[in-house]
Amino acid sequence: MDGFLRKAITSLLFFGWLALLFIEAWVWGHVQDLFVPDHQVTQMIAGLLQDTLWIPPALALPAYLYFHLRRWTGRTARLLPAIALLALTGWAVLDLLNYFRVLFILLTLYFAVFCLQLRKNPRVRANVFFFTLALAGLVLHYRQQLLPRLGGDQPDTVSVLDYNIRINHRLEERRQVLELIDRLKPDLVFIQEISGQDLLLFNRRFSASHPHQIWADARENYNGGAILSKFPFLSRQNIDIGTEYAKGHFNLNQAVIEVKGEKIHLLNCHLFPSGHAFIELIAGQRSLASFIHDTRMTYQRRDREAERLAERLHRIQGRVILAGDFNDTPGSRVYELFEGTLKNGFREAGWGVGATYGHYSLVRSLSPSLARFAIDFLRIDHVFVSPEIHVISAEVLPLSVSDHRAQFYRLRIE
Repeated sequence: MDGFLRKAITSLLFFGWLALLFIEAWVWGHVQDLFVPDHQVTQMIAGLLQDTLWIPPALALPAYLYFHLRRWTGRTARLLPAIALLALTGWAVLDLLNYFRVLFILLTLYFAVFCLQLRKNPRVRANVFFFTLALAGLVLHYRQQLLPRLGGDQPDTVSVLDYNIRINHRLEERRQVLELIDRLKPDLVFIQEISGQDLLLFNRRFSASHPHQIWADARENYNGGAILSKFPFLSRQNIDIGTEYAKGHFNLNQAVIEVKGEKIHLLNCHLFPSGHAFIELIAGQRSLASFIHDTRMTYQRRDREAERLAERLHRIQGRVILAGDFNDTPGSRVYELFEGTLKNGFREAGWGVGATYGHYSLVRSLSPSLARFAIDFLRIDHVFVSPEIHVISAEVLPLSVSDHRAQFYRLRIE
């Protein structure tokens, strides 16, 4: 019976890791573009999987590492790796996003042990082989985000805070966002989803520290956007790039500043939102047909907005900082429109997954017992910069008063 159970588990692991490899190629390798390049539902599924595919191999990594190490130790010495395995697995389940930050240590140790084992015995079990390939895919995809940045603070940097604040909550939430800006003292602040009633509050609070400001029309309610700057504006304007979310909605703020004699174009955007269609489908609050219809409409509208924004970018002569809530993940069609000509700040200098959204929606939809395990799993807020702008550091902040996380960057203008 034990032999049968062992074979069943081995077969299950073999097919599981093999399936994960195909999914990694489909999502991270953009294989889906060869089959269904413009299918909106497929894009949405790929977006949901974009920054969650790492979780299965990462959770299994301590067990496979223990599997290799136990061969080199005696029975009594196996107790320590077993305790470490349990501790790592428990931490991973309870704090996935911080667990990601130590993956580079475990991955380095695993591949070192695997290579030594391979040198000693070239025969490798099939499930171990495909698991190792899945880990290799993880390393290739996140290679720039696995290692901590050790450069430290550098002089003459421009600091940038990007935050979809969704301040339609209590006074306490407003106070925390205001204190965050006061504490970080960013040179530039990009804000999305600010309400008309909060424009005056922010304007008064930061009129001295950030005297140069551009706000969307106060009538735009919570979907308004703003840029606050310590640098004088050479020009500024609010632009409607054709959103259908609210007619006449100025969903793009644009301003020009000068840093070290160089003109920098600032653009703050909020593209068409996806809403909570997928969460509602899972919760049984909408039908599959309704979900497919709304998803197709949402992606088409956001694509149109992104194309208009990309066209505007191509007409700009000079360096650019583009920030905002794009409502789409890395690898998406919207994301690729901008990464082709600009650099993504977090991919250049961030450490970790960098997810900025998801926790809030999950908590609302899950039972209290499951909600404690909810995490942010979508990176839909981005900061893109011109190739001439060097990204020194990029960080997703832990403040959780909004349904999004804030991002803080340090840039060097060259």
